[in-house]
Amino acid sequence: RVQLAPAAAEQRRLQEQRRPQPEAADVAAQHAPADDLNRLPQELAAEQRQLQQAVQPRRLWRETPAEQPRARQSNVQGRQYLLQQKKEHCRQQPGEEDIKRCDSCLDYILKSSEGVMCPTMAHFFCKLCLQGLLKAFKTVDYAVQKRGKGRVLCPMKESEAPFGDAALAAHVLPEVFNEYLGVRIIVAKADFRVKMIKENNDKLEDLKKQLADGIGSAEQREIDAHRLRILDDIFTLKCPRCRLAFFDFDGCCALVCAGCACGFCSYCLKDCGDNAHAHVPWCEERGPGWHDMYCQQEEWLVYQRRRKTRILGHYLASVPQALRQKICDSIAPDASDLGITMP
Repeated sequence: RVQLAPAAAEQRRLQEQRRPQPEAADVAAQHAPADDLNRLPQELAAEQRQLQQAVQPRRLWRETPAEQPRARQSNVQGRQYLLQQKKEHCRQQPGEEDIKRCDSCLDYILKSSEGVMCPTMAHFFCKLCLQGLLKAFKTVDYAVQKRGKGRVLCPMKESEAPFGDAALAAHVLPEVFNEYLGVRIIVAKADFRVKMIKENNDKLEDLKKQLADGIGSAEQREIDAHRLRILDDIFTLKCPRCRLAFFDFDGCCALVCAGCACGFCSYCLKDCGDNAHAHVPWCEERGPGWHDMYCQQEEWLVYQRRRKTRILGHYLASVPQALRQKICDSIAPDASDLGITMP
């Protein structure tokens, strides 16, 4: 054995002291039994399988391996066989006797509270199918929406009885039900618009007929003529080119007439050729600070009421003083119905 000099031995001892010491966990792992290291992959695999089973949805029924070949005999026979086996399985569940079959997806539901019967009590719909029905109801034709007055009807047969709101709200997501209520609001607004147009047209036709037939005194006919002019030219919004009447709009303030394709501003009703987008952001009627193309409908209605009041004041100032009050009395009910303040 080579014996180191005292200086060399001391230097080697100092180098060993400066060397980093292993952690306690590393020392334990080095001396761990081989069986523990072999069991580690199996334990990790078992934990992974448990996590996968926890996140998978629970199925009501699943065919056994022995039943799978028989279920695959054909698409039609296999489907019928699976449905029959599933139904038998549901009936064998302890304490679960109230079983329903969804008439839309043909799935069996263990509890009837997980779905809704149609208004005719002839068809049952599960939660998922009911939610899909309400989503599809938003995009169907307006004629279908109007048939139920904005309420969804049974899609399995011709029915006039709508689903109840309480049952729908209890089985679908809140956002889906709120969108469904929005369809009802749209249909109600459209019905109100049609009713207003009809009433206004009937009122104008009656006045025109009275003037044509010469009913009443000369003074009354003159008052009726002024009332007709106010109702037709001031209270009724019209296209500046073809005089087609309109009551409201949705979306952009640059309107296009459905009769003559005239582009005009929804505020000042100025004829802008075939496109009013360049005029709307700088319309003087809207006032300073408005440079966007859209507006709230209530804001637009308030402005139009003020505009009609201003135009009505200019018109009444041009009629004879003796007839002014009588004309105001004749048009006061019409102005009140439209929310217009008399000048």
